[in-house]
Amino acid sequence: MTCFFAIPPPLLKEAPTHYPDAMEKLPAEYEHYLVGKDELHIETIMPIFRESVAEGKYGVHIRGLGGVSEQAFVDESVPFGKIKITVP
Repeated sequence: MTCFFAIPPPLLKEAPTHYPDAMEKLPAEYEHYLVGKDELHIETIMPIFRESVAEGKYGVHIRGLGGVSEQAFVDESVPFGKIKITVP
């Protein structure tokens, strides 16, 4: 008896390396923050930056020490286009 199993598609797709359209629409402080960051970090932060830009009301709060312990979220206490960084 031969069994064939379907191989599921990968959960994560390869991350794009450039964000030309998104970068043009990001506030200057967001663009400056992304300079020199690795692709994984950019992939983690970009959805939050995009959410902030889409709403156009609040900035982004990034807290933690980087890597898996870092969190980012749109924060009502941060003015739009600005980033607040806190390290516990």
